[in-house]
Amino acid sequence: MSLVKTLLVSFTLFTLSACSSLGLVNSPDHLDRLSEDNYLHAREVPSFRKASYPQLPTPKVQLTPEVEKEVAFFSRYNSSTIRKAISRKNELGPVIEKIFVDEGIPLELLNLAIIESCFNPEARSSAGAVGLWQFMKSTASVYGLEVGYFEDQRKDPILSTLAAARHIRDLYLAYSDWNLALAAYNAGSGSVDRAIIRAKTDNFWELARQARLREQTRRYVAKFYAVMHITNNPQEYGLGEMRLAMSYPTRRFG
Repeated sequence: MSLVKTLLVSFTLFTLSACSSLGLVNSPDHLDRLSEDNYLHAREVPSFRKASYPQLPTPKVQLTPEVEKEVAFFSRYNSSTIRKAISRKNELGPVIEKIFVDEGIPLELLNLAIIESCFNPEARSSAGAVGLWQFMKSTASVYGLEVGYFEDQRKDPILSTLAAARHIRDLYLAYSDWNLALAAYNAGSGSVDRAIIRAKTDNFWELARQARLREQTRRYVAKFYAVMHITNNPQEYGLGEMRLAMSYPTRRFG
């Protein structure tokens, strides 16, 4: 294996370390929180009161060369970790999906939690991001999550998913483009905005090919579509009948 390929494999494996290093981590405490009653109670918190939100458009799987490369790596090295992530998500139950439906977020965006945390509510990155959706403290506070010594609501599956749904919506509404919204989820809106200005294009794949964004962010978007493609075709990739969400169409790019 070449050095470049070794580094790419290591990077892909590292991003799913929350899957590979732990078994099923949904403790009884986490599962107890994921009840319909607790969800309704969370909706009483001013930050998370239910509003009438339009349904966002569904992202389409984009099999660009970059995505196909990630599909190959995931299917060769990470099919077992994706299986583990889906098992964790199913263990968490239907409330996670209900939140996305109520907030108008396509269920396809659940694939983000595979990349971010492998559906591990206790996941913590070296940069300090925490929870299913890997919120940094600053972003968590913007979306009403309390982060303190005695309580870190980033670890609360219901509250963090409500916050993630609203963060995802805000990013999509800012760009009207899922590729850019996903890039901003990883790198922040400022980095994406600067890349667009420098490159004089808002086409994500062109930004990626010009290396206007960090490699981590360039691969992050490709990995999202790769995981989405794999979870939509479970039997083809050794996942049997396991399915994360609904079926979605695929577009192939030359």
